[in-house]
Amino acid sequence: MPIGRRAVTDAEVLRHASREKRVLITHDAHFGKLIFREGLPAPAGVLCVRPGRHGLTHVGPIIVALTDHPHIKVEGNYVTVEADRIRLRPLPPVEPEEIAPLPPVNLRRRRRRR
Repeated sequence: MPIGRRAVTDAEVLRHASREKRVLITHDAHFGKLIFREGLPAPAGVLCVRPGRHGLTHVGPIIVALTDHPHIKVEGNYVTVEADRIRLRPLPPVEPEEIAPLPPVNLRRRRRRR
């Protein structure tokens, strides 16, 4: 994920999503390992659409279907969507002091000197 002009690590993505109380949408199951095994701060929710029969064109309709479903709540959960099932696992609570701030990023474009 680029922030400004630099790429950030998965850990930084999680910290940013947690601090901003965002839902993370990904194909990468590695985020689950970072949250549950390594104890990194969890975002508001994680939607992991596993590869398989789901191509990128199917992600939008999957998100819409899940947000409209009365029994599936992405916020507060790690939701894994596979070809034949959907799994929900509650996310661990996040303590405010666990969220380390990201270093400042200069978003201004630098002008080239001629």
